[in-house]
Parts: sequence; structure tokens; C-alpha cells
Amino acid sequence: MKIKLLLFCVFISFLSCKKKVITQSQVPTENQKKIGKWYNDITCLSKAAIDSNGIFAAKIEQAASNEPNEYKAMSLIVMGIQSSNTSSYTLALKYYEKSLQLLSKSNADTLKAMSYLNIGTVYNITGDYPKALESLYKSLRIYEKANHKIGICSVNTTLGEVYFQKDNPAEAKKHLEIALKALENDKSNPVYLHATHILANVYGMTGDFEKALKIDATGIRITDSTANLKIKTSFLDNKANCFLFSNKIDSAQYYFNECLKIDIALGNKKQIADTYSNLGALFSMKNDFAQAEKYTLQSIAILQSIDGKPNLVKSYDILSEVYSKQKQFEKAYTVQLKKHENYILMMTAKKVTAEAEFKIVYETQKKEAKIQLLKKEEKIKELKITRRNYLILTFLIVLLSIWLTWYFWKSKQQLRNKLNEERIIKKTEEHERIRMAKDIHDDLGSGLSKINFLSEIILQKTEHLPEVKTSSEAIKATAMKMIDNMRDLIWALNPENTTIANLIARMREYTTDYLDDFDIELHYDIPNSIPQTTISKESHRELFMVLKETLNNITKHSQAKHVFFSVSIDNASLVIVLKDDGIGFDKPASGNGLKNMKSRLNTIGGSFEVESKTEMGTVVKVNILLKKISKE
Repeated sequence: MKIKLLLFCVFISFLSCKKKVITQSQVPTENQKKIGKWYNDITCLSKAAIDSNGIFAAKIEQAASNEPNEYKAMSLIVMGIQSSNTSSYTLALKYYEKSLQLLSKSNADTLKAMSYLNIGTVYNITGDYPKALESLYKSLRIYEKANHKIGICSVNTTLGEVYFQKDNPAEAKKHLEIALKALENDKSNPVYLHATHILANVYGMTGDFEKALKIDATGIRITDSTANLKIKTSFLDNKANCFLFSNKIDSAQYYFNECLKIDIALGNKKQIADTYSNLGALFSMKNDFAQAEKYTLQSIAILQSIDGKPNLVKSYDILSEVYSKQKQFEKAYTVQLKKHENYILMMTAKKVTAEAEFKIVYETQKKEAKIQLLKKEEKIKELKITRRNYLILTFLIVLLSIWLTWYFWKSKQQLRNKLNEERIIKKTEEHERIRMAKDIHDDLGSGLSKINFLSEIILQKTEHLPEVKTSSEAIKATAMKMIDNMRDLIWALNPENTTIANLIARMREYTTDYLDDFDIELHYDIPNSIPQTTISKESHRELFMVLKETLNNITKHSQAKHVFFSVSIDNASLVIVLKDDGIGFDKPASGNGLKNMKSRLNTIGGSFEVESKTEMGTVVKVNILLKKISKE
């Protein structure tokens, strides 16, 4: 998240430095010139310390207090940047939204576009993708109308990041290619290089290593020509990861070491720690556990010194894996306990930060309300009513306004209350589901993990006791099964996951993981674009349980070598088909499996068909009307 925030600041800097905002036809005053200079200073100094930016923000806020709205908007944008730099995203959004209010009747389109871009970037960081897309497209329309090349590149790059995080790589690539097209004649521009790096990362994460490496090579060549080491190391890191995930370990090691040289030269402790953890994972893959332990411990030491709690989780996981591979399960268990302690501390710190942020928001609102009250009192003192008729007319207008307000309020109050109650109930249900998922994950998950580790230790110590060993293996198997079921439950409880697109993605992930343990080859036929239609959690659960039961039947009875998983969807219905090339059957078994699956689908208004012949395989087809399961 911090990396995204830094890139966000880089976007802002180049947008501001490239083109200054001119909002008035008259010659600006000396104070207005000073505000413009400070505005460009803070947005251009992307490498400045947070405290230095805070000083600029305070100066411009004070200087703009009595200036036209365009200069006040500059001040608010700067305050928003400063709040984002300190992770106070709620406060940052308030500043950006207020800047748009001030600019509602202004022609300062560059400032409006920048505010929308900043709002979209913050929502991207906080994971509210619908709001992020709404603001980013507003910004894009303004920049396209003005043919603002850097703005077009910046917004499309952020859109690419949003769609990639939403698991839509095709849409992400489309926007990133538009971003690169906008600045194809200015390839040394850091905004262009950032878009290039994100596109390479998308190709790498989707397994197209050849394209990713080609883009990385171009980026490295450009950064070498401009001596931009800070951006070069991001291309080197992506290149190293491509080699790592394509099992070219020696090449990955070389480029991670190149990253480390630059990180050390720049003195970037966080990046040094990240590279150490990458090297730890690499040496673990090479089964060089001494080196893996050494690099991972170095990463942990640095992260502890800079209070890098979020990244400590990754390093602890790598160290735990290193110990587990060496069957040092007690050490692995100790590391997992440290990871859990770090998680608790991190959650506590986040809570304290959030409370402080809300306090700042409250104090800011209170301060603004006090200023507005003082201004109203001053205006009241300046008013001089000279005629009695004006007083009478004003009094009558007030009475009429109160009566009209009361009349309309009375007629709509019942509807308003009903809508509010429905919103509160829905929000309460979602919060309760999220809370339950967190409680299950924190309490039950840690307990099951502990059982799994302890049973592994018992297995190591009871090789000569067959009965104890058998019981320990049963305990371990049960714990692993409960962990898998718990993950499915947590995933289903999250309100954001109960969409058709997320259901199909989860089915595909589960099918891949499940069949990975068997000698069965899996084939997919799934549309690239699946709607994000919200469905009921009951239908989500029943469809997923039918899939699990079908896969269990295939692996248990079919003797299949290939399984074909296909999905088709239109405006009316969703069809899911699982087909195998196994031994098939002429008459289904007398068990309850197929009856249970039909019963599950009947409860949500779906149909279930099974077609099979001996030696001809089996086809399981699920057909369900979207209107039966949709919550919209």
C-alpha cells in the first residue's frame, strides 16, 4: 500500500510540474504567486520528507484563507496529499471532495481532474473499487477533452491497477496500453515508466513471462540512459520474480542481487528488507536452508528496526517454511507464534491510527463549523434593518418556510424512516458477517494451525509407536480438512465475495487445488467477462457444495484422466457443466449423494442433470435462473 501511495505522489508531481493551473484572467497578486509556487513545490517534491511537506501544507493553507476558490482548492489538494502521505485517507478524501465543491462553478479543469484522480487513487488504496472507477473516469473525461497527455497516461495507469486487483487482467492491459500510447513520444517520463512497469507486472502475474521480460528489458534500458536507479530497481525486481516463477532460479538470484546493490546504494531499508525476503524464498526453493535462514533473518531484523509490521508477515511465513522443510517443527511453530503476535500488534496500531484519524476529522469539522458561525455573526452585526415592513415580510417568509418544511417533512418521514431502517439492517448484517469471519480466522484458525503443528511434532517423536502414529495422522488430517472448510466459510461470509464472478473464480480455484493431488488433467472453458451480479449467500453456498460433491464423486468413483469444467452465462441463466472421461455408469448408486445435490439446487430454484454410460464418462449439468439467486 505504501508503494502505491508513493506512486500516487509521483503522478501528482508530474501532473502539477508539467502544467501550472491558471484560473484567473487578471494578473495574480504577490500572495497568489506565492501560493502557486508553494503548490507546485509540494507537488513537485515527491522525494521530500513528510515533515517538509507538512510545513508547505500549513503555509499554503494560511495564505489561501482569503483568496478566491481556485487558490483555496490548491490548498485543499495539498492538504489531501499530506494526509495521504500519513495514511489518513478519510481526511484526505474530505479535502479532495471539498476542493471539488469550491471548483463547482470554476473553469479550472486541471484542478478538478487532479482532485478526481486523487480521490480515485485513495479509493484504490482502500479497496473501494466502484468509487475508485467512478472518480477515475470523471478525471479521464476531463483530461481527454483537454488532450492532456500526462493526465491521460496517469489515469489509465491507475485504472489498470484497479482492474488488475479486481482480477480482470484483460481490462487492465487495455488501459495500460492506452497509457503507454499517450506518452509514446516521451518514454523517459517517469509516468510512462510507471505504466510500463505495471504492464510488465500484469504479464508476469498472469504467466506471460516472455512479454513481461521484454518490457522489463526496455524499462531497464531507458532507466539506465536517464540514470534513474529508483525506477530501475522495480524493473529488476519484476524480472527476478519472472525468472523465479518460471523456475530459472540462478537468473532470479542474479537479478535479486542487482536489486540489492541499488537498494543499498539508495539506503532504502524497506526495499532492502523486501529483497532479502525474496532471496530467502529463493534459497528455500534451492533447499539451501542456511542461506535462506540467513537472508530471511536479515529481512526480519530490518523490518523490526523500521516498524514494518505488514511485511513482517511475509518474512515470518518464509522462515516458517524453511524450518518446516528441515522438519524443525518446533522452530516453525515458534515463528508462527511471532507472526501471530505481530499481527495482533499491527491490528492494534491500525485501530489507534484510525481512532486518531477520526479525531482529526472531528476536530477539523468542529473548527470549520466555528469559523462559519463567526462569519454568520459578523454578517448579522453588519445588517441594518431600516424599515419595519422588511421585518414583517421576513417574519412571514420564515413562517411560511417553516410551515412548508414541516408539511413536506411530515409527508415523507415514513418513507425516509423505512429506507434508513433497511440500510441499517443491511449494513449490520454485512458488518456481522465480516466480524464473524475475522473471529473464526483469528481464534479457530490459530487453534487449528496449532493442532496441525503439534500433531506433526508428535508424528516425528512416535515413529516407533504405530497406534499413536495412526491417531496423530488422523488428527492432522482432520485439522487440515477443518482448516480448508474454515477458509471456504470465511470466504463465503465476506459480503464482497457473494457475486457470480467471484463464485466462478472460487470454483475454478478450488477445482484446480482439489484435482492437483490426483492424476487428472483439468480443462477450462470459462468466459473472460463474467458480471459482478450480487447473489444471495444461500445460493452461493449451495452451488459451491454441489461442486465439491461432484469433484468428490469424480475422484472417488470415475477413474477419469481428464475433467472438463465449463461455464456459460446470459441475461437469464447460469449453466455450469462438469464432464469426465471415466468409466461412467448405467445406473446411479443407491446412495444419497445425487439426491442431496438435487435437493440443494431445488431450494434455490435450480435444476440438476446427470448423463452417463458405461465407459463413456459422466456429465453433470447445473442450470439456474439468475433472477432466482440475484439480490439485485
